[in-house]
Amino acid sequence: MSHPVDGWAFAAAAAAAAATATAEITLSSWLSVARIYQYAAAIYCIAALLDHDHQNDTEKSDDENHHRLQHAKRSCHAMLVAQLRYIKDTCDQLRKLVIWPLVIAGIISESDDDDDVNTRRFVLDELAWTSKTLGIVAPLLGREFLQRRVWAGGSSSNNNFGKRGRMGKWGDLFDRAYLFAM
Repeated sequence: MSHPVDGWAFAAAAAAAAATATAEITLSSWLSVARIYQYAAAIYCIAALLDHDHQNDTEKSDDENHHRLQHAKRSCHAMLVAQLRYIKDTCDQLRKLVIWPLVIAGIISESDDDDDVNTRRFVLDELAWTSKTLGIVAPLLGREFLQRRVWAGGSSSNNNFGKRGRMGKWGDLFDRAYLFAM
């Protein structure tokens, strides 16, 4: 005797298998998602260190460490954006899993040069696509957070976290529990 749950589970598994087969989710795509989260976490931690470093402005040798951390943050940001673009171009199924890294990439797009302007546009477009595709509001909250809280107020060149710029300290950005971080 078959239970209704058995039929539903079989149908759900078959649908998932069919969706996966058409999406061609490869090991390299999953590795890209892992790298995306690694880069985003590294950026988050480095920015927190820069924030802490700024609060303890004590020695000149700290300037060298500060420069190294800034370089590491910029390098991670470049790699994060490259991996996000790769996922966008190769796998719509996994593209839905990177809301938090998209927001982190947007926060770090701190200058008004063409690369950062293009990154901001890319992040906004991806968050809108994710919201529409999944039918959830979390990516829209991320967009609003970036537009109203991070990028608002004209030029974003002062938006240099770890220094006291327009936004203040890195930790000040996370004074609330944001839904898009989940």
